[in-house]
Amino acid sequence: MNHNKVAIKDRVFGEGHYLRPQLIQFVNSKNILIQDVKIEDAPFWCVHILNSSGVVLKGLKYDAHNKNNDGIDIENSSDILIEDVDFNNDDDNVAIKAGRDHDGRANMNHPSKNIIIRNCRFKGLHALVIGSEMSGGVKNVFAYDCIASGYLKRGIYIKTNSNRGGYIKNILVDNIRFGDVEDAIYMTSNYHGEGNGLFPSKISNITLSNISFDNVSNTAIVIEGYPKFKVKNVNLDHITFKSAKNGMTLSNTENIKFNEVVIGEKQGVPSSVK
Repeated sequence: MNHNKVAIKDRVFGEGHYLRPQLIQFVNSKNILIQDVKIEDAPFWCVHILNSSGVVLKGLKYDAHNKNNDGIDIENSSDILIEDVDFNNDDDNVAIKAGRDHDGRANMNHPSKNIIIRNCRFKGLHALVIGSEMSGGVKNVFAYDCIASGYLKRGIYIKTNSNRGGYIKNILVDNIRFGDVEDAIYMTSNYHGEGNGLFPSKISNITLSNISFDNVSNTAIVIEGYPKFKVKNVNLDHITFKSAKNGMTLSNTENIKFNEVVIGEKQGVPSSVK
């Protein structure tokens, strides 16, 4: 229906057809405070902020282990503070979205923007996620002073495909300590191999600094752009990985900068020939 541009009012399925609801959802709202609440086993996403602004999410605690139990989903919303949250949920901890495909691109005057994530404890499937539904654009996201525990499938995950459109830009992640992960840093314009190139997304101006990972069972760094729209202007500064099965894959990228990035043991003076 999205792709066929069916009007929202006509997307009605009839009696006996149900969608799992979000546990807490604010739509078209302003000046929201959710504080010191414990959230358990939601039917779907736990907290969903949609088309809203001026939001503080503080002191939340999670014990949510149903399918698709994202912790916090921010969608087409702005001026958000996520602070002092204890995540323990079975999907994304924080997922930043901005609509999917035609619906999202029609709403590009309301991107997700001006989002601060700080002093949080991550635990779940993925810690910090942008996308894949980001067609209306995501910008100005700052995450810092956080720690992760337990096993994560992915630590920092930026994902889109060639039919989403939109952009992801001006992202800063600083001072985060991860434990074991499957993939540590993963940015892709080819999410699930979906899309036929009609609406590539633009990913640019990403800075990741002072981030550490323990053991990476798959790949430390993946940055994968699209031929027509390469991932541009990514700075990786003081990033360490204790160990990783695979080091790094870069494809369709431009202006990727590394400073003090160490995978495995840091090497110094080379050994002499015996």
